[in-house]
Amino acid sequence: MSEVLYPTGAKPPWEHSNRGVHLHAGQHHTGWLQPQDVRESWLGRLTATHMSWVVMLTSGMSCVERIDGKPAVEWLLEQGIVPIIRDDGKINRPFENMATVRETVAIYGNYGLKPIWIDRNEPWDEREWRAGDVPNNALDIYTAHFRDFARIVLDLGGIPAYADPLGDWDYIFSLMTDIADLWRDRDICFAGHFYGKARPLDYPEDDVSRLGVQLTHQDLRALLDVFYDNAAFNDIPLHEINA
Repeated sequence: MSEVLYPTGAKPPWEHSNRGVHLHAGQHHTGWLQPQDVRESWLGRLTATHMSWVVMLTSGMSCVERIDGKPAVEWLLEQGIVPIIRDDGKINRPFENMATVRETVAIYGNYGLKPIWIDRNEPWDEREWRAGDVPNNALDIYTAHFRDFARIVLDLGGIPAYADPLGDWDYIFSLMTDIADLWRDRDICFAGHFYGKARPLDYPEDDVSRLGVQLTHQDLRALLDVFYDNAAFNDIPLHEINA
């Protein structure tokens, strides 16, 4: 698999930085792309920090929904920031976003690019499955699902991306082998979740980091959500977190 460097055609006003960020995971455009003053604020932050790409969640046609006269992805492409699309669907349902892939391919082509399209998010997370149940044969189901998804996206002119396997790296290598006939002469990439972070000490801009407001256990539960009962997030005493 060849390395996909973004941007390749639409050069941003800085050298390619390999730097990117995930846009809001629980919403599509409200809160960062509209209204206009919010959009200008967020685009200003992304360019000021030399972001070259972002991950944009899409459901149906939302990534190409027209916002103030142009497709959502184009507000970023015009700044030299390339949206990588993360499809918001369920694994045990067929991939049906062909029309959206086709439209993004046409838009990105104007910038000398192909859209990278991530297949779901984390295949072994129960939230990725219809009814919230990960079946015993999840590996087989996802392999078949990804083969169909990758063939569709490649044939439409896009670049399919493996979702993060939640640490099951052996599976990724076996999947690559299983579908080698698809990617041998074309680009497929891997959308891993590598949490180095390296965030500044005042991130995020909330009352805890800015003002030293002390979290309560109730606050921590709300923030951690589904990860609250995970031992990895509960082995640090609350007073140390607040410190």
